[in-house]
Amino acid sequence: MKIGIFAKTWAGRGDLAAVFRAAGAYGIESFQFNMCLAGGKTLPDRYDSRLVSEIGSLAEQYKIELAAMSGTFNLLDKNRLGEYTEKTEILMETCADLSIPVLSICTGTNSTESMWTRHPDNDSEESWGLMKEHLGRLLVLAEKYPLTIGVEPETSNVVSSARKARRLMDECRHSRLKIILDAANLFRPGEKQFMRERIGEAVTLLKEDIVLVHAKDCKLNGHLVYKAAGKGDIDYTYYIACLREAGYDGSMILHGLSEEEVADSIRFLKSQLQA
Repeated sequence: MKIGIFAKTWAGRGDLAAVFRAAGAYGIESFQFNMCLAGGKTLPDRYDSRLVSEIGSLAEQYKIELAAMSGTFNLLDKNRLGEYTEKTEILMETCADLSIPVLSICTGTNSTESMWTRHPDNDSEESWGLMKEHLGRLLVLAEKYPLTIGVEPETSNVVSSARKARRLMDECRHSRLKIILDAANLFRPGEKQFMRERIGEAVTLLKEDIVLVHAKDCKLNGHLVYKAAGKGDIDYTYYIACLREAGYDGSMILHGLSEEEVADSIRFLKSQLQA
């Protein structure tokens, strides 16, 4: 497996070249990229061929694979869906020209606080149906481009578990829909005792559809707090063993960490992958 990272980790560097240079210095092999690094927004307002060319050149220069692109917005936001859909297609065109195979999206929440805040109505069949309807619009657009839409089971979103992710895959049966797996997003506070059970179930249920893996960590006692890989409760030895048994050999994308934590997280992940 390759060690990758959210390029947004270096959002404070100020320019694209500095982002790629910093990642290259750490030996990073792949990025989940975000267009906000290019001075705009995650969902761009327009296609910029000059910018796309610059990103591609820097990736080639620093030998960093562009494994995925972030395209998150609240999929349940009916009021802005038209705007978000138009901008997502601009992002899809960008992905196609950069040969980025995966566009990461969020399955949405009824919370108005943020995309990552849970709401009890997320579990309703009405929300499930709305999520599928809106996702369907994106899948139609994705058919025009050589890319896959990746959804991630997140306890704060409509697709809040591996079982719901399996349900989504079975109901949609769309070749352009795949799963991004992050073990830390499978848990709620106080669920540490379910560590191996939850990870093993997720990989078993979703192994045929996992297109990308995220690598962050979390503390599960009391309030759930996300951490850099190796600084929480996630059993990475078991996580990686399950992924290998399932035949996954793509990138493990570090995120949820500060620039100061990058070196330690890379060392930790390398040690786990070499074990």
